[in-house]
Amino acid sequence: MKTIEVTAPGSLMICGEHAVLNGYKSIACAVDKFMTVKLTPRTDEQFSIKSSLGKYKSSIHEPEPHDVFQFIIAAVNLLQPKKGFDLVIESQFSHQVGLGSSAAVTVATCTALTIFKGHKFSHNKIFHQSVQCVLSVQGNGSGSDLAASVYGGIVSLKIRKDERRHVLPLECPLPPIDLVYCGYKMRTHKVIEVVEQKREFFPELYDRLYKMMGKTTEEVEQSLKEGDWGKTGKLFNFYHGLMDALGVCDQKLARIAYNVRTLPDIYGTKISGSGLGDCIISLGKIDHKLTVGSKIDVNIAPEGVVYYVY
Repeated sequence: MKTIEVTAPGSLMICGEHAVLNGYKSIACAVDKFMTVKLTPRTDEQFSIKSSLGKYKSSIHEPEPHDVFQFIIAAVNLLQPKKGFDLVIESQFSHQVGLGSSAAVTVATCTALTIFKGHKFSHNKIFHQSVQCVLSVQGNGSGSDLAASVYGGIVSLKIRKDERRHVLPLECPLPPIDLVYCGYKMRTHKVIEVVEQKREFFPELYDRLYKMMGKTTEEVEQSLKEGDWGKTGKLFNFYHGLMDALGVCDQKLARIAYNVRTLPDIYGTKISGSGLGDCIISLGKIDHKLTVGSKIDVNIAPEGVVYYVY
């Protein structure tokens, strides 16, 4: 009986939030905070989960629902392993901070189960399996964080008309980034619901706003490829303003963004993720004490999900 160990990086949105759900491109990156899943085979048809968030045990055939482990259970339902297993999860970052913990554990679990079943690993396969799991749980989401955890580095993603996701790893220098957590977050699908409610009052203006977000993301992609951090930082600031217009920038996020923007060696700042809480991403490293928010030291991780069998 061999143990399968999988490590998947956390992730951050660089640009394209919300607009990606309306036909435009998004850009995300993997970060050097990792989720590790260890799968050990069992001789029966039960599976167990052990993590800092709790414990769980059920049948592989009809898993009992559990809010904390719903993405793992979705992976079991999708991949349908023939034998039971024990899963131990270790994380270098809190699920309460916007570093894509759900995406990382989904990617890691899908990878572990794929290898457990004796199937060949491929980035494309793991990505699309992970998207199916997430959509089965929460009904919406772009999968940008999943793409970053699977492929590593910086990736762009676009949802086609047939709902398939097209992912492209970007060949570009890795920019210096940091993260500031505001102290709270709202689940992405809840933020999307809030935005949709606001959109009902000004549908045409929101359509134009998404179009402008899409154009800005295209400009960010080009400036990243050129390694032009000055231009990229200005585009960060611009996109932050668009997210404010969208209605997902609250008072604390605004304070953090503008406070960090005044620091030396910072090219620009913006909300990273859906908004109404969570994090501000800075282009440039933060070397000064903050008066609001909590700094999280991060760097872009060049490698995505990896696995070992021993």
